[in-house]
Amino acid sequence: MQFVDLSDGADDAVFLDVTGAPMVPNGTYDPLVKTLRVEFDERMRPAGKTFSLRFRVRLR
Repeated sequence: MQFVDLSDGADDAVFLDVTGAPMVPNGTYDPLVKTLRVEFDERMRPAGKTFSLRFRVRLR
């Protein structure tokens, strides 16, 4: 998975609001995003059977 940008629907990263509805965050920090869902599929099977997932969060 490559993250392209916040509005790219093909990168397998889905941002959800408090109701669980998909949304497009606005900018580097959007307090309306409550869940990040990463959808794994067969494209994400690395040969060495390992992967890394990095993300940053802001807690208030």
